[in-house]
Amino acid sequence: MAVTGHRLRGVIAAAATPFRSNLEIDHACLGDHVRALLAGGCHFVSPFGTTGEASSIDPVARMGALEALVEDGVPAGALIPGTGAAALSDTIRMTAHACALGPAAVLILPPFYYGAPCEDGLAAFFEAPLAAAARTDTPVILYNIPQMTKVPIWPRLICRLRRRFGSIVAGVKDSSGDWKQTMAYLELSEDISVFPGNEALLETAVPLGAAGCISGSMNVTAEVTRRTFDMLDTADRHDRDVVDHCRGLRAFIQDAGLMQAVKALLWRRTGHRSWSRFVPPLRPFSEARSRDLADAFERLAAGPMGG
Repeated sequence: MAVTGHRLRGVIAAAATPFRSNLEIDHACLGDHVRALLAGGCHFVSPFGTTGEASSIDPVARMGALEALVEDGVPAGALIPGTGAAALSDTIRMTAHACALGPAAVLILPPFYYGAPCEDGLAAFFEAPLAAAARTDTPVILYNIPQMTKVPIWPRLICRLRRRFGSIVAGVKDSSGDWKQTMAYLELSEDISVFPGNEALLETAVPLGAAGCISGSMNVTAEVTRRTFDMLDTADRHDRDVVDHCRGLRAFIQDAGLMQAVKALLWRRTGHRSWSRFVPPLRPFSEARSRDLADAFERLAAGPMGG
């Protein structure tokens, strides 16, 4: 099962966000994409994280897009929306809004811009969003990505918040790229779901108790990643080719520039121009580079997995 109480497990795509020419979110395109990810093997989909350009989208637009997904038939229980922002009031509002829709969990980024605040300050920031989630019994995953936020989420902060809010503090997404940090999370408690932000770590992390992964490259590698996770989670013997194939696809996308590569591949795969746009200051790859990247990726994808 993907959820047991507040224990979350599985492979989760950090969804990219398609934009119309006026840079409004393309709701229909996003809905089609989320459904395709779920059909392709994702246990859950997480819109409005880093890959989803959440920090470039205002809260009203994020909340409207989330409502549109649910109204369009995407099960709210299959979603783990990002509700974090630099402003506390925005985080509270988006968290309460998302929780009212009945998601599997919410993913909350720490405050940023002011650098690394003290532990008391971070705890105070998280208290109101966690209280909002607790009112609907919605699990919260804390999002550690200090290379972007400059605000690390230390294990002792998670312990402190759990003493206050219990199992509502259900997990952590660790995109730090620091294996020692991931291990520190894994050593906290077996009922805390630890999700590395990179599917290439599944082979190492799942046997040690990791719950799966939350990854931006899964926008285009969902089936491969799900097959890898299922094998590592249940099999006594691992197929080396499957694991290496998953790792190779992730490395290809990461080396190309993950966010731009993901959208380039979605554009070429679907033909939908909404995938060719970013909110500035981010910029897309050129059409020629997108085409070449897609051709190379498809050749790589047609490896031992059979296409």
